[in-house]
Amino acid sequence: MWGQTSGADKLRYFFTSNSAVDGCAKRKEPGYEQFEWLRVQLQIMRDRGMSAILIGHVPPARVDSKESWDETCWQKYTLWERQYRDVIVGSLFGHMNIDHFMLQDFHHIKKGAKKGQMAPQSSKTKAQIQGGGLLTDGEITVASASDYLVDLRYWWSKLPSPPSKKSKGRSIAEYVDEESDEEDVSFWQNPLSVFSKSKKKPKHGKKKSFLDKIGGRYAERYSVSLVAPSVVPNYFPTIRVFSYNTTGLDRLTVSTVSDQETFTNSLIQKLAMDHDFADDDTYTRDTESILRKKHKNSEKESLKKRKKYKFKVPKGPSKSSPPGPAYSPQTLTFTSYTQYFANLTHINNDFVAEAESSSSSINGASPQTIFGLHIDAEGRIEDRGWKEGKHGKHQGKKPRLKPRPKKFRFEVEYDTRTDGRYKLGDLTVRSFVDLARRIGEGDRGETEAFGRG
Repeated sequence: MWGQTSGADKLRYFFTSNSAVDGCAKRKEPGYEQFEWLRVQLQIMRDRGMSAILIGHVPPARVDSKESWDETCWQKYTLWERQYRDVIVGSLFGHMNIDHFMLQDFHHIKKGAKKGQMAPQSSKTKAQIQGGGLLTDGEITVASASDYLVDLRYWWSKLPSPPSKKSKGRSIAEYVDEESDEEDVSFWQNPLSVFSKSKKKPKHGKKKSFLDKIGGRYAERYSVSLVAPSVVPNYFPTIRVFSYNTTGLDRLTVSTVSDQETFTNSLIQKLAMDHDFADDDTYTRDTESILRKKHKNSEKESLKKRKKYKFKVPKGPSKSSPPGPAYSPQTLTFTSYTQYFANLTHINNDFVAEAESSSSSINGASPQTIFGLHIDAEGRIEDRGWKEGKHGKHQGKKPRLKPRPKKFRFEVEYDTRTDGRYKLGDLTVRSFVDLARRIGEGDRGETEAFGRG
């Protein structure tokens, strides 16, 4: 049985610009509690064999010019994405008014975070981030959008590439298939070589190291966050429609009320069990006691060190479990999306009346008026006497032109399968790693074309 759910996070607790909260490291912070709640939810999804889509508002931007989340929250988010990569189908965000995506690199998770220890972000670092071009709640200006996209492209240009020039333009999927074919051919040409004890280095050592760098054939070193442009009419309103793999869903059984009650009860029990987890105050006291014993002569230096707070690290996928729906094509995997937008300039139709009333000659080559004075067909100024002015007829109240808007409709901007720039066979992580590498290796104009807003 397959099941899917969506979870919407209150990301206001994660903002660097939110002075009312202080990240996600301390147990008393709402950001900490939010991740605890998410951990319990995702674990229950895993236990029930379900998948989840994470939905949020402000995306986890993290480059030199833009960092919208507190670093402690970003660390936990990325750690959760790694540990629950067998459950999470995808992560969807908005807010920034730029149509793009982000890659989270699991190599950027700190060692302390992997062990369940985390220090709050320093106030100095926060001040530097808040002064880096972000407006309130993580918004960005049009001027800073270019810097942000350039930073993304720079980071993507550093992504691992296949070692041979021949394979450089290929996707990861094509590269893996090519390697498998070569290994099959070499086996059948000389099957005894597989069992012979040779001290020579493997022929495809470089290729295997490339796959190791990206986390294997499914690029499990990364996760993807998709950021959709805005639906608010300050910009061109947009809608994004996803397609996903429906294999086997026709045999899906609908959950009953009793199933929902069981789910709720298991959630309550899970939260009650996790409540016994040692709190930060106890951990801090024990740590300080050990420090005093070990460093009697350096108490001042010990106090200067930032405290680290404990949290429960989620369990990772079972070693026997296959890659999750975000990595390997399977039921519920995103296959594509179609981006729609409403052209408000065309729909509002504001310029038609203006065009009809605009002064032009019969042949359309020269104007009928110049500086408010009428001219005849031969180009001479006509003597029409006193001009009352533009408000003369209406006593200062010029009637508004009757609006003639066209029917409101969305039109297709692009489809990830058919668009010449995207060319994505599916929306798995390795497809986006391929796309990011292509953008990183391309020119600046191609990069800006992907940052449509």
